[in-house]
Amino acid sequence: MKNIAVKIDKISSWILFFVIMVYAVTGFGMTKGFIDSSFSRAWHLGYLGGIGLAAFVVHTFRAFYLELRNKNLWNIFTKMFLILFYLFLVIFFCYLQFFYQENRLVGVEQKNKIDQTGNSVNGENENVFTAETLKLYNGLNGHPAYVAVNGIVYDVSSLFVNGEHYGCKAGMDVSSEFNSERKHKGNILSGYKVVGVYK
Repeated sequence: MKNIAVKIDKISSWILFFVIMVYAVTGFGMTKGFIDSSFSRAWHLGYLGGIGLAAFVVHTFRAFYLELRNKNLWNIFTKMFLILFYLFLVIFFCYLQFFYQENRLVGVEQKNKIDQTGNSVNGENENVFTAETLKLYNGLNGHPAYVAVNGIVYDVSSLFVNGEHYGCKAGMDVSSEFNSERKHKGNILSGYKVVGVYK
């Protein structure tokens, strides 16, 4: 049994090493664009988190166990504390990954808000985009990335890497994709600058 535990620990440490390396590479792939951004984003924000968390829990749990046992501190209380600690850690990161949504309402300027009819709430004229004109703002070749959602056009240049975000392309009406995506709840787009309306 001891040999199996040692082998599992070694495997988890190698997995953790691999995850850290790939996490760094895909992070630079997302920001610097030296590898495909869709591939980088999928691995960086998707697969690596779960794999890394599992390897981290296995590897560090055994390290804590050995240290506590060597100091004659391994008992029912330390065992329960360690289990509860890792349980909390896993639940916390799963919550961040699958349920937490940043509140983007703070600091939104009044001039960027438009009512549901497509008119500026402060009476200023807004740019009107059509399918043809919106195409120009595809986030490529130095162009900003704009998308239309429910009749409003947002500047999402900070979110879309090389004109793309999780398969969605900039320069298009993405209302159906946005409304069907479970993560896009609430007023998440309020933190992005409104640049016009889509007709």
